[in-house]
Amino acid sequence: MPSGFQPQTYVDPKDNDGFAKPVTPSDTMRLLTAYMRTDILSLVQYAVRHLYDTVDQSSIHSVSTALNEVLKVTVEKTPDHTLTRNKYHVVEGHRFDALADYAHDLRLMAYHLQHLELIIAEIEENMS
Repeated sequence: MPSGFQPQTYVDPKDNDGFAKPVTPSDTMRLLTAYMRTDILSLVQYAVRHLYDTVDQSSIHSVSTALNEVLKVTVEKTPDHTLTRNKYHVVEGHRFDALADYAHDLRLMAYHLQHLELIIAEIEENMS
């Protein structure tokens, strides 16, 4: 865990263990950072940053596209011994279990992708 990082500072019961309905792309990233259990989070963060730096699109599209790309890559992969714990996971006392935590993270990413896509659809509907 990073020095000085205090997980209890970031825990909010309304977060529903990361499955709270996101309102903004930054809300999604905050929830994923705090509640993803594996280092797949680093793939999401890298993909978001890469898209943000290279593609001229809104942040909601960058986060949505990044989640979609990471899910495509990870959903077909069997987790192995290289999968490690997310160092920013805020649930103290959680015992890392690579297989269960991998499945949890896939569900969490899919949940947030689904909600971001609904927000995008609503925005596009309101703009037409």
